[in-house]
Amino acid sequence: MRNFYISAISTVCLIVFISAFASAQGSASTQTPTSSKGSAPAQKKNDDIPGISLLAPVDEAEYIVGPGDGFILYMWGIKEEAIPLTVDPEGMIYIPRVGPFKVRGKSLKAVREELDEKLSELYHGVNFFLELSKPKIFKVKILGQVGAPGVYVVQSPVTVLEAVMKAEKVLDTGSSKGVQLRRGGEIAALVNLTKILNGDPEAENPFLEPGDEIYVPLNLRRVEVEGEVVRPGIYELGEGETLKDILLDAGGPTVRMNIEKVMVIRKRGVNDAEMIPVDMKALFFNEDMSKDIELKAGDKVSVAARADTVYVLGAVASPQGVPYASGYSILDYIGKCGGVTPSAAVKATAVLRGPVNNMQHIPVDLNLPLRGQSAANMPEIMPGDVIVIPTQSGLKFRDYISYIFTFKSLSAIFEDWFE
Repeated sequence: MRNFYISAISTVCLIVFISAFASAQGSASTQTPTSSKGSAPAQKKNDDIPGISLLAPVDEAEYIVGPGDGFILYMWGIKEEAIPLTVDPEGMIYIPRVGPFKVRGKSLKAVREELDEKLSELYHGVNFFLELSKPKIFKVKILGQVGAPGVYVVQSPVTVLEAVMKAEKVLDTGSSKGVQLRRGGEIAALVNLTKILNGDPEAENPFLEPGDEIYVPLNLRRVEVEGEVVRPGIYELGEGETLKDILLDAGGPTVRMNIEKVMVIRKRGVNDAEMIPVDMKALFFNEDMSKDIELKAGDKVSVAARADTVYVLGAVASPQGVPYASGYSILDYIGKCGGVTPSAAVKATAVLRGPVNNMQHIPVDLNLPLRGQSAANMPEIMPGDVIVIPTQSGLKFRDYISYIFTFKSLSAIFEDWFE
């Protein structure tokens, strides 16, 4: 279950990163060698080329060399020279004293190693470095259910995900789990963008090559997730996906999930449906995969709220869920959790009430009642409320809300539920 917590947090971080990437504008940057002449001149930004620029150093093991790639061959030692090279349409570069040298289809690492071996035989007392100075620019088609289908000019290295982001992302009607990478008239790969965004280390995100085509088909398999999850809504159901997969897509349950009232609702007819209960304790806490459920298109996952608990989170001695008791004040619930810590920002306390997608935020200043003065203006605490006491670290409250509705902050509460 701990792995599941980490995956959920990675999803939030990765979505923020991709959003920043899609809006960034920058120039290509690659590693340059240090020689007796110093570093190679910085590249100029190519503002007249629309497309995706190189925003990070190239992975030499992943980058595939092809026509249009520009290089600088640096030589230093008893001989110093910087030779510009460009891969011709036949995939060759021409090197003095070596002649034509085939590089097309090879990784940058392999090209460097082979070239170093050849040059070392011809030049003694000389060091070499082949810099990728101008990655190739080429066109790709991005078609189907994206915001702006069309032909795009891109610059290597660029992945399927990056290209789709350039085309204004996958539409709600599109399949983000079955994106087709077409190469040479055939489907070269099926790409699951959702897994990539969720940080799945096994998810493939292929690099594009000249002439590639990306096609985003219609999403014909959907399920609905409602109730106490971070992101309620309609989700695409990938082939063979289970309840656990879809809950991860939805960000996971909130602190107010009723562990005993999670179910899959499956239609059997116009006016008939099967209610399939979910053993959340076994599935998530004990990681018993036999309790997972393979979903079907049209299923609805319902995650009910615990209405008999008040949750106290943040800068208290022991954040946890406390059984609701009629007449208890906000201070009573905080006291049940060991009281506030020295880092508590008591004036920024708040009570969160209502469903996660329409939550009411009630500000509370605990400064006066904690000093023993009047507590007349304190809100009445209701079943299901979440009391949040931020720290004085400067974390904005909206960021804190985002944090508390992740699995990392729920582990202690889950363990308390499962006792």
